[in-house]
Amino acid sequence: MKRVAFFGGAFNPIHNGHLHLVEFFCDRLQFDRVLLIPSRISPHKDSGALIGGEHRLAMCRIAVRGTPLCVSAMELCREGKSFTVDTVRQLQRAFPENELYMIVGSDMFLTLDTWRRAEEIIRSVTACAAAREAGEYERLLQKQEELKRKGGRSIVCPMEAVPVSSPLIRERIKEGLSVEEYLPAGVEHYIREHHLYQT
Repeated sequence: MKRVAFFGGAFNPIHNGHLHLVEFFCDRLQFDRVLLIPSRISPHKDSGALIGGEHRLAMCRIAVRGTPLCVSAMELCREGKSFTVDTVRQLQRAFPENELYMIVGSDMFLTLDTWRRAEEIIRSVTACAAAREAGEYERLLQKQEELKRKGGRSIVCPMEAVPVSSPLIRERIKEGLSVEEYLPAGVEHYIREHHLYQT
């Protein structure tokens, strides 16, 4: 059975920390296909600083050039908030014979059982999360046990952190500071060219 993984998020903007997490699990699990899925409106985060989906989609496509990763606009094409359960159902229809894996940040993994239709999600996919901070691995293992008791499958690993976040990047851009070291090749140029995050 082939393995299809997806990694969703605002990607506002996509950065090296996102790609590091995906590559970490690609190396370990040898997925047959990996999709990056920018959200239309995240139900988990404040959308006040969110730029248009067309820009976030374009930056994701730039970020994966020369890699086996793919970018999907499925959540941007749906109306309203981007609930993961709807994405899982759509992927099940698209890949009915494949095993689904969901890559998530550690903060999202720790709240996974509070998401909309959480039990359907955790029984439909194998969630993959990596600890990035001291003490975080133990908390992820505890959550893994909780999800297991609810019928969920998950993979938890320790991982060397990449110290970067989208809010940090947006703040540095506002201040006129370089963000090249935090971004995949070509993404900073796109941000400057389109005057994103400057106000």
